[in-house]
Amino acid sequence: MNRTEILNRSGAIRQHILERVAKDPKGITASIVSQFQISRQAATRYLKQMVQDGQLHAEGTTKNRVYKPGVSAKAENTTDERGDGFEVFLKDILISIEKIKSYLGTPPPEDSLQDDMIYDAIIRNLEVIGEAVENIPESVRNAHTEIDWDEMVEIREMLIHEYFDIEDAIILDLLKNKLPDLYLKVEKMIGENVYKEQPNVS
Repeated sequence: MNRTEILNRSGAIRQHILERVAKDPKGITASIVSQFQISRQAATRYLKQMVQDGQLHAEGTTKNRVYKPGVSAKAENTTDERGDGFEVFLKDILISIEKIKSYLGTPPPEDSLQDDMIYDAIIRNLEVIGEAVENIPESVRNAHTEIDWDEMVEIREMLIHEYFDIEDAIILDLLKNKLPDLYLKVEKMIGENVYKEQPNVS
């Protein structure tokens, strides 16, 4: 699958889950996504991520877990226990990019994804970048359109839910052409203290 196909499939699965949970007040289980021909493990990852995103609420034990409608918490929490404001999330982006650079060097070689341990480490840090972006207030992201925030979130979505179908070329393009630019722009935001100028939104 290419990037568009992966995102369309992921979006369709999420929409199906939301429609089903809205119709069933008793809650749903991972089996409801069986029509998409994905494993129960993959279905559970979708559900857990939607709980984390605030779209669902989980109840019960691991064995008998059901998922019910949730209230999105993304806009409710723009602070972090490590400090006030969202500066910490900007710094998380820089730290993750620096880690990836330390694994691969600059520029990354064409065969840089062949080592399983390095590949796993890269994927994990890309996921962290996407999660950090989601925690940056929307007002801030809208004020800094020079950064393609949505792309980082989309990549995270792909890595979490459809990683078996992601082509190496997509990851390599991100490593070579997107992350260096992202690093410079986020570094500039931190240098300009934008996190002090923008109020937290709830």
